[in-house]
Amino acid sequence: MKDRFIKYALIIFLIIQMILIGCLNLYFFINDEFEEYSEIKISGNQLLSEENYISFLQLEKYSESKSLNFIKTKLEEHPYISNANVSLSTKNVLEISIEEKHFYATIIKDFESYFISRYYEFVKIIPYTNNPVLPLIVLDEELNSKTHKDNKQIFVAFKVIDTLKELNKELLERLIEINLSDKSYMVLLFKNINAPVIMNKTNIVKELASLNELLNSNTNTYLENNTKYIDLRFNNQIIIG
Repeated sequence: MKDRFIKYALIIFLIIQMILIGCLNLYFFINDEFEEYSEIKISGNQLLSEENYISFLQLEKYSESKSLNFIKTKLEEHPYISNANVSLSTKNVLEISIEEKHFYATIIKDFESYFISRYYEFVKIIPYTNNPVLPLIVLDEELNSKTHKDNKQIFVAFKVIDTLKELNKELLERLIEINLSDKSYMVLLFKNINAPVIMNKTNIVKELASLNELLNSNTNTYLENNTKYIDLRFNNQIIIG
C-alpha cells in the first residue's frame, strides 16, 4: 500500500512539474521583458558554430525584447536557418534547436560565393562558415538575379547530383566541381581521381552509371595514377586518355 502511494505521488509530482515547465515556457514565449538567461544552448547547427548564431541574436542590443517568441523570429531571419524551436528549462537555460536549410551546391555570383538550395535559392556564404561537402557549379554565363528557376544549366548540375546520390553517395561526396562552361559538354572533377571526367549534358544517368561501374572495377587504381581524362560522351564506350 505504501509503495503504491509513493508511486502515485511521484506520478502526480511529475505531472505538476511538466505543467509548470509548460506554463513557464508559454509565459516567456509571449513576455518581452525577460532580461537574462543563465545559459544558451544551440543544437542542430552545422554550418555555423553555436557562438556565431548567438552573436547573430544580438541580445545585448535588444534588451527589452528577449522573449522566446522574439528569439525564434530573430533566428528564422538568419539566411541559413529554415526553422527554430526555442524553450526554457527550469534552470533558466535557453535551449534552441535549429534546422538549417539544405543546400545542394555552391556557385559564384557577382564574384562572391553562394550556397544554392534545391529550390534555386541563392544564399551568400558568410564568414566563419564551416565548409560542407558540396560541389562547385561553374556556368558559361553570369548570374545576376536572386533566383534562377529557369536556368537549364543549374537543372543539369542538379540532375548530376541527384543521380550520384542514387548511384553512389560516396562518389557524390568526392565530387568537387561540375563545370558547364562549355556549351556542348560538361566536366566533372572528383577527389582522388586525377583525371577530369567529360560528359554530355544529356544522357546523364547512363553516363554516370558507366562511370560508377568503371570506378568500381579493377581499372580504378590505374585511373587514380596515370589517366589524363575520362571521356563518357560516346555511346557504349569509355575513352581513357
